[in-house]
Amino acid sequence: MVLGQGLATNEVKVFGEFSKEFNIRGARVLEIGGSVPVEFVRKKLVSSWTSVDPLNANRKVSDRYFEVDGLASDLPADSNEYDYVFSCNAFEHILDLEDSISEIFRVVKPGGVLYSHFGPIWSAPDGHHLEGVKYKRKVYNFWTDNVIPNWYHLLFDPEEFAEILAASLEPELIRLITNYVYHSKQINRMFYEDYLEILFRSDFSIDAVISIGEMDYTPSFSSFGNPLKRSKKINILKRVQERHGKNKKNLRCRDMKVLLSKPGVE
Repeated sequence: MVLGQGLATNEVKVFGEFSKEFNIRGARVLEIGGSVPVEFVRKKLVSSWTSVDPLNANRKVSDRYFEVDGLASDLPADSNEYDYVFSCNAFEHILDLEDSISEIFRVVKPGGVLYSHFGPIWSAPDGHHLEGVKYKRKVYNFWTDNVIPNWYHLLFDPEEFAEILAASLEPELIRLITNYVYHSKQINRMFYEDYLEILFRSDFSIDAVISIGEMDYTPSFSSFGNPLKRSKKINILKRVQERHGKNKKNLRCRDMKVLLSKPGVE
């Protein structure tokens, strides 16, 4: 089995990778977060596809495709119900990730698989995951209008962060961005090493954990400059470790691709 290195740019792409790696024909599949379009799922002839997301409506999309309003930590499913669990760009948003992985383990059949590809994680250069912040008819997203220099969300506290942004941004926009980065419940603020710790504590067998450091856009911080270039005196890793712990080392990882399996066979 070979897992690629590309970023999780969208659900359809990641679903294509997943369905290429695994023959899901006739399988019962659970999706955590989001909803792969039904037309792509239909082509794979699954037995059933159930998408669980707190933003879903409870509805039957087709005879084999169901959307459920729910949380990964409290799945409306019997134990050992699913052959596969698929997830794209969701794990970085789950606040109770350890409980969620335990719950996923419960509903997966022995020998079943969890396939998750997600990012950017909090410890990434753009791990603040700025998304959907609206100001004056403009929406700020990290991949289109990233006004935050790399790793600034890790290097500074909210007050310092806001003061730096004040060099070029309007006060209300600064307030909205700062509130999202440091207080939004849309991201879990976990470092790469935190994910590893949770995965290794789980009951799953770890088949693969891939750290992906690619960037699919070109950051432009004309107002502030990249912190790696702004001052030769700034050692990003050292400063992050001083603030967050000496075990925080992998700051280049943006996406994580995780493949876990439940031991045993029925």
